[in-house]
Amino acid sequence: MASFDRLGQYPQGSTLPVSPATISGLDQLRDGRLNKEMAFSIEERQSLGIHGLLPPRVKTQDEQVKHALANIERFSDDLNKYIYLMGLQERNEKLFYRVMAENVEAFMPLVYTPTVGLACQKYGLIFQKPRGLFISIHDAGHVYDVLKNW
Repeated sequence: MASFDRLGQYPQGSTLPVSPATISGLDQLRDGRLNKEMAFSIEERQSLGIHGLLPPRVKTQDEQVKHALANIERFSDDLNKYIYLMGLQERNEKLFYRVMAENVEAFMPLVYTPTVGLACQKYGLIFQKPRGLFISIHDAGHVYDVLKNW
């Protein structure tokens, strides 16, 4: 068995399919920074204890990119494309950044100006999940307490 480096990862070039984790497989599915959705191999699914929690078909990231692009094209307005992309970022950051990197000119206006301005105006209507820290005028006098929650 290979030994771990100081960060608890397998050495580069290791043939072991999954790095050790201190969180459960289900938590990995819930964390957009770790979730690969259907790109988890059968071995990874079994090792992480998520076999049966995803559809049985394994998709490559290339296939996922094509699927994401097809979903984005379904929307006629930029705000809905923005909402889809933000949901993708929340679910699967690696896929989100791959889609963005391969389509910078087309999608940058969706996640930056001008669309993000409209998204800010409609924030109350499109809010899905908190991301970041929210401090308002009503927190005057106890901002430190709010910061401790972060």
